[in-house]
Amino acid sequence: MGNSRPRRAARPAEPGPVRGSHHERRAAPGPSRAPWVVLALLLLVLAGAIGALLVRVLGLFEEPGPPRSLRDLAVVCREGRAHEQAAPYRGGAPHPAVVFGEGPSSWLTTAGEGRGEPAPEEIQVVACSSRVGRLSEEPAMACPYLSGHAVHYFAARYRVEVYEARTRRRLGDFTLDATQPHPCPVSEVFAEDEPLTEREFHPEDEAYLAGLAPFVAGR
Repeated sequence: MGNSRPRRAARPAEPGPVRGSHHERRAAPGPSRAPWVVLALLLLVLAGAIGALLVRVLGLFEEPGPPRSLRDLAVVCREGRAHEQAAPYRGGAPHPAVVFGEGPSSWLTTAGEGRGEPAPEEIQVVACSSRVGRLSEEPAMACPYLSGHAVHYFAARYRVEVYEARTRRRLGDFTLDATQPHPCPVSEVFAEDEPLTEREFHPEDEAYLAGLAPFVAGR
């Protein structure tokens, strides 16, 4: 026999994991959601606190208490609701009143003839004036200006509805016809493509005071 090197018996390879099997790869555990949930809740609380602060600072809602200005009483006309802290309409006259309307003076107050202007917390009656329509389609007055511009004024009718400020209980109503011409304003502003402007007359203060007199002096 010739020289031959001894041979080792080869060991069978140890079985290993099969590539791609579920035993080889496992999904790594993801980050916990708890910190993110807590952070989101903290942000919501912070946003609520900031919103509440802005509401208080900017005065977006009325604070409880008597009206501090006539604007507080305008909710009776503008929003159709009572001002629950307004002076009650009871007892003997006078019953101080305010009328909200259109025109150069958006409001007018009265506590009766010969009396001073009432404070907002004394107002018991709120009157709301609104234009019903024109009395004629023919202008009652014309005010000409340079470059062919003009303003035409029309006579108009207004309805005034009267309420108790504290409850918005309807006390009555009356109508006023605005027919009184007035001097033309010294200057006006016109759009370039609108040389003619139309406006309505507004009731005089004396007419409002006369209409409110029965409510102020009533009972």
